[in-house]
Amino acid sequence: MGAAPQPARAHSSANAEAQESPAARRRIPTRPLKIAVGAALLLAGAYGIFSEHQFIASDNAVVTAYVVEVRTPIEGTVSNLLNAVGTRVSENSVIGHVENPRVDQQHLQNLRDLEEQARSSIAAIVAERDNLQKQRQQLLFRAGAHIQAVSTRLRLQTAEAQGLLTAKQAALKEATLELNRGQKLHDAGIISDADMDKLQAQFDIATQEFVAQQADLGAVREEADAASRGIMIEPGINDVAYSRQRADEIDFRLSEIDRNLVALRSQANQASKDVQTEAKRAELVHDADLVAPASGVLWKLNALNGEHISAGDPVLQIVDCSKDFILVEVPQDRVPEIVVGGKARFRLSGESSERAGVVLSVSGQELKDENENLAAFPPLSLDVRRATIRVGVTSAARAGECLVGRTARVLLPASGGSPLSRWYQHFF
Repeated sequence: MGAAPQPARAHSSANAEAQESPAARRRIPTRPLKIAVGAALLLAGAYGIFSEHQFIASDNAVVTAYVVEVRTPIEGTVSNLLNAVGTRVSENSVIGHVENPRVDQQHLQNLRDLEEQARSSIAAIVAERDNLQKQRQQLLFRAGAHIQAVSTRLRLQTAEAQGLLTAKQAALKEATLELNRGQKLHDAGIISDADMDKLQAQFDIATQEFVAQQADLGAVREEADAASRGIMIEPGINDVAYSRQRADEIDFRLSEIDRNLVALRSQANQASKDVQTEAKRAELVHDADLVAPASGVLWKLNALNGEHISAGDPVLQIVDCSKDFILVEVPQDRVPEIVVGGKARFRLSGESSERAGVVLSVSGQELKDENENLAAFPPLSLDVRRATIRVGVTSAARAGECLVGRTARVLLPASGGSPLSRWYQHFF
């Protein structure tokens, strides 16, 4: 009885094997799958190792660009200033306003007073010149009228003297005839000595009167000739000399006035120019628009609306994102391996895809001290001596974004390499 159950267990075992064999035949093999996954991971790791083996990798990099600083040209209060960092601005666009209503315009007022004083002096001197010119004309007219009157009188007096000389000449001729006739009668004893003396006396008187009239006519002619030349020689005539002397004094004063007018007009013109210049300056220092010197993005604010700032103070900074580049710090012992002009790859923080760039330059020192007008710098490293590499960002890698200020991991192309890297470059 104890051996009877054994066939039953054998039968049940055979039935179980008969039931499990179809499932075993449908089971997926796991070992080849594990081998395939491991190989894929190995290839991926090898790709990662070999793909970076020909590069120098650095996580100490940042996208930067040169900033343009806008400073206020005048002292005043800021208003209408853009206050959102990242705002895009266009070149020559107004980005703010500065106004100083308490500008001191005393210098401008002083210049205007000088100009007004010069204009008033010119007007006074011109009036004096016109008055003196009128006086001069009156004096010359009076002297000329007097000369004309004297000349007319002397001309008539000359004619009168000429007539008297003719009469005296006739009287002398008659006295000469009477004397000759009386002499003959006296010689004949017809007339007495007394009558002869009387005839001689009449001849002498006629002769003297003729000579005197000749002298008077000569004097009148000389005076008339002098008067025709404007010279009055008759006694008691002072009006012409006074008028001419006064006219000469006026001429001298007019010459002095002309010289003063030239100086005053020059002074007035210069004062007018100074007023215009100072007025423009006062207008400029009263208020001014802040204009963007270049297109770009508002990077940093140094002032706020309503803030009072001094002339020359920085107001804001603008960065041109289209001219960005990457500053990469690497150990100085790796500098000889870097290929200037070679293609670099970089991946921005927070991204998984890589972008392209070009190595522009290699500097053997950090650039922070020499380029304070850069928007961003790589983090400062104190462990080893670093060199700075400048990598240009291609427009395709930028894709219209503003990348300035973002950190990155950069792969710099290196010269030479191991056999593995050359094998990788040959096949990949």
